[in-house]
Amino acid sequence: MREWGDKVIFLYRIVDGGANHSYGIQVAKLAGLPPALIRRAREILESLESGNAAAAGLPQQMYLFGPQTAPAVPSEVEKELQSVDPDTLSPRDAQEFLYHLKHLLSKPRAH
Repeated sequence: MREWGDKVIFLYRIVDGGANHSYGIQVAKLAGLPPALIRRAREILESLESGNAAAAGLPQQMYLFGPQTAPAVPSEVEKELQSVDPDTLSPRDAQEFLYHLKHLLSKPRAH
């Protein structure tokens, strides 16, 4: 793969070694994503590369799977699910247990 201006040209041969940077934005452009999205991605990339995430309106720390917070207190449904061994339930018991969980979900929650 080679870059020509802001375009990527795919080569027809495989060369040893890794890429010197990510080509995600160029691939997104080739895939036909909207130009406004490509422009925004470039802004974000430039801000991240310069170490100035705030300039792009990004939080100082970005999390892949959401902010790292203390574990939430398990809900009643989660507690019930942890307490049951599904391999020991008969089909009828499993059905009753599902109705029980559904009932727990329908109860108003305290915040």
